[in-house]
Amino acid sequence: SEQRQLLEDWSQWAFDRAQAILRQGDLNQAILTARRIPPNSPLAATASTAIETWQTQWQQAEQLEAAFEQAIVAQQWQSALSITYQLAQSPLLYWRNQRADELLKRLRYTRNQYPQAAPSPVP
Repeated sequence: SEQRQLLEDWSQWAFDRAQAILRQGDLNQAILTARRIPPNSPLAATASTAIETWQTQWQQAEQLEAAFEQAIVAQQWQSALSITYQLAQSPLLYWRNQRADELLKRLRYTRNQYPQAAPSPVP
């Protein structure tokens, strides 16, 4: 029926919009948008599963970012670099592209603020 088609079309639009918002880095707004899909929509289950996945992936990325912050404070440059590479593998485009790049730039800047240790003399 036409009503069913309108529901499907609107639901697809809302889900696509939620994904676009997520790519921009606004998890909460993406979830709110996806939750607007009515429970009787054919996309309701897909949206619900996506929300759970987004939340899990986002939490994992935030944990990596916290580890990055700790590595920076401890001046563990290699560890911080490794974490940015892990974030660059995130299934979430925002973390993979934007945040990983921002953290890499921050690592380079911060590392350049510290003088390089002189090499130890070899006996």
